[in-house]
Amino acid sequence: MTSDPEELIESLSRKTPNEIKENLANILGEFPNTYTFTKSMAERVLQKKRGDLPVVLFRPSIIANSLNEPMPGWGDTLAAAGGLVTVFGAGILNYAYGGGPLIGDIVPVDFVSNGMIVAAAKHAMKNDLMVVHLASSDLNPMTWD
Repeated sequence: MTSDPEELIESLSRKTPNEIKENLANILGEFPNTYTFTKSMAERVLQKKRGDLPVVLFRPSIIANSLNEPMPGWGDTLAAAGGLVTVFGAGILNYAYGGGPLIGDIVPVDFVSNGMIVAAAKHAMKNDLMVVHLASSDLNPMTWD
């Protein structure tokens, strides 16, 4: 398969869903799933098309309710970990199976918004594409236990 995302999309658009399914392992190559594969495709399109525009790809891990800003526990969605935090915080749910010793890489939404501001400011005058990962597991791992 071609590494150019636009050529790949053109090629895949000429195939039937069954042909794609039968060749999925070859299409994905080193990627473990379509999620990581399509993220990579999007990055390559951005790199190719951005011209001289500075671009920051900001990748937070699982986003949960706020730690401090605008107030502790704030959240405006039940998506990601927000729903889980909300039902636990409200006392609706007392326990959940979470995979034991596996790391639950959750970051508060205020850390994410602050991180985005810092990354944009730091990168504003650079003519390249920068990828920023915001996660807690490297320095402050929290297991599901």
